[in-house]
Amino acid sequence: FGSRWLNFVCAPHSFPRAMKRARKPGGNKKKAAKPSDGKLPAFDNEDVPSSDDDDQPVSAAVVQESDQEEFLETADEKRLRLTKEYLNELDEATGLDKNVADTLQEQADVKARMVTMKLAAQLEVTPSPLKKGHRRAPTCLTIMKDDRTVFTGGKDCAVIRWDVETGQKQIMSGKYKEPHCGGHFMHVLGIAFNEETNLVVSAGRDRLIRLWDPRTDHKGKCIDTLRGHQGAATSIVSQPGSGRVYSGSLDKTIKIWDLGHRAYVETLFGHTGGVTSLDMTTEDRMISGGLDRSVRVWKVAFDTHLFFGGAHTGAIDTVSILDNNRFVVGSEDGSVSFWSAASRKPGAVIPNAHGSQTITAVGCVPYSDVAISGSVDGKVRFYEMAMKSENKRRSAMDVRVVKEVEVHGSVNALRVSPSLKLCVAAVGSEGSLGRWYTDRGAKEGLVVMRLDHDGKPVQ
Repeated sequence: FGSRWLNFVCAPHSFPRAMKRARKPGGNKKKAAKPSDGKLPAFDNEDVPSSDDDDQPVSAAVVQESDQEEFLETADEKRLRLTKEYLNELDEATGLDKNVADTLQEQADVKARMVTMKLAAQLEVTPSPLKKGHRRAPTCLTIMKDDRTVFTGGKDCAVIRWDVETGQKQIMSGKYKEPHCGGHFMHVLGIAFNEETNLVVSAGRDRLIRLWDPRTDHKGKCIDTLRGHQGAATSIVSQPGSGRVYSGSLDKTIKIWDLGHRAYVETLFGHTGGVTSLDMTTEDRMISGGLDRSVRVWKVAFDTHLFFGGAHTGAIDTVSILDNNRFVVGSEDGSVSFWSAASRKPGAVIPNAHGSQTITAVGCVPYSDVAISGSVDGKVRFYEMAMKSENKRRSAMDVRVVKEVEVHGSVNALRVSPSLKLCVAAVGSEGSLGRWYTDRGAKEGLVVMRLDHDGKPVQ
């Protein structure tokens, strides 16, 4: 036995041969299944990305008509719908108490009532005298939540902080064609306030995005500058609930910036002409207008957008969001159009809304039936928007002028305060995007209009 064991251990190929005999046929090898007809297997609707895709610019896809209803659903509405579905499943499975579901339904009803808040019938508008400030025409403005602090930008390259109650001003000036002045060195065309970072952000014809801190005194100089646009930056909006802002430019793009990191994030493509106006009221919904005579409604979380066009013969100069579904557009052809995102055609169009003059500003009282327009004719008009219930088109609207306020000069910007109690107009001797109109007798500044109504502020 000892000699046989020694021979077995010393044999050089004993273990490999034994293991080879013990291994099952096929082992750990996986054989590829061959199709019975000898052809290669088919892959259903599978796209194989190529290396060339990495070199393509980031582009927002246009949403098809069949996906429009899902596109129009906001992030809050989606969370509410998914929560309700989940609670219904729990109810069926365990008989859970419906108190939570009832609360959610009540919140949805409150939101629906805010969307249809009717103010136009009992609206009263009381304008104040012009508050002087800029040396050249103011072009843009934004209102803080305290209803008294307003920031404006103008063609004098300056950003001004206003207290509309006391009339006090803080000027953060730039200097024309002086790049190292600490501010803009060309016209300021857009301005916004970001609540998450407590920063004021301005956009200018000098292609720059400037950051200002209103809490500290930096001797009137900006605290940082963001670069990236290849054309004049015409507008800027802040995304609610985040530290991001969106800027539109004549280079046909919309750029996203992170103020927390002071950095560029992404570029949105879609417009075939320069972007002239932006507006944003919810965290995932933005609209833009451009020289290509189109309006785009963006769902920024997915980089997709809806296209709206064909209603105007001139460039889109100004846009404003009324609620999650409706918006107002002003064009250089002198017409104002009223839209529902549920339709590719406008619900109503008012041609020559201010005579033959171009529309320089539009605004809205959020979540109500009131829209506003302004022009170089020095008039601010308030409209009542009502849906035509008897009309087959769900988006058809009845629009009529309910109030008119006359100011002296070109109305270049309109904003309504968060409390819905103030409407502020930036008024100047010339328009914001050109000098085709000049009123030498007009003064540069703000007109504050007090809005009296029974509506409650949107929380």
